Amino acid sequence: MISSASLPPRPKVPTAPPDGRPKRVDVRVAIRAVLRPLVEGVDAGPEIYGWVGNLSTGGASVRAAEPLQPETPCEVRLVWKDDGVFRAVFLKGWVVYAAEGAMGVQFSELSTELKTVLHNLDRHHMDPAA
Repeated sequence: MISSASLPPRPKVPTAPPDGRPKRVDVRVAIRAVLRPLVEGVDAGPEIYGWVGNLSTGGASVRAAEPLQPETPCEVRLVWKDDGVFRAVFLKGWVVYAAEGAMGVQFSELSTELKTVLHNLDRHHMDPAA
């Protein structure tokens, strides 16, 4: 289980613009990221905790207090809550960019599991009956 104390604070996002319209129409799910740096497939340092800002089947943008350096291979564990149950998916990739408080991770292979998860989250959260 990821300790909330080890995560950077969740960014504050306004819920609606001043005119009352919803700010976003796309699905928004809080996803935590845990990255383990790897060297030849073996742990090579402490885990890095953060929040996913943007996610696709090809990669993720992660906000983290201490981003990994570019070209660092890593294992990525994405964790979210769905209907009160914690879910997780494990992926391998590498850091393609790093800046203060953020990094971009490209996944090393297309994950059918992640594709299914994204599809199910999108369908579930967009369907008012769900």
